[in-house]
Amino acid sequence: TLDLVTQMEPWYLPTKPKPVYEKERATAYWDVPLYVDTTLVHSNSIDATVIDKNNKKISVIEISCPWVENREVKDNEKSTKYSHLRLELMNRYSGYQII
Repeated sequence: TLDLVTQMEPWYLPTKPKPVYEKERATAYWDVPLYVDTTLVHSNSIDATVIDKNNKKISVIEISCPWVENREVKDNEKSTKYSHLRLELMNRYSGYQII
């Protein structure tokens, strides 16, 4: 674990996550748009981004709830939608694995 969250709130409280959680080995962004150097990226509003500095891995998380029947179609749509963003992250964080 990355230990970015040190305390769990009860599930019934109407709390909203902070925009940034940061420790020495990792950083997590919640609902923070990624501003890019190129103009090709139109879809930059992802739900969460976790940067694991020790393992050199970036996890881009888009939360959606597709039906089981069209899960693969929606997965392909999201991959296409965020392909330019992935390229931008690969350029910005060379040597990191983008998931």
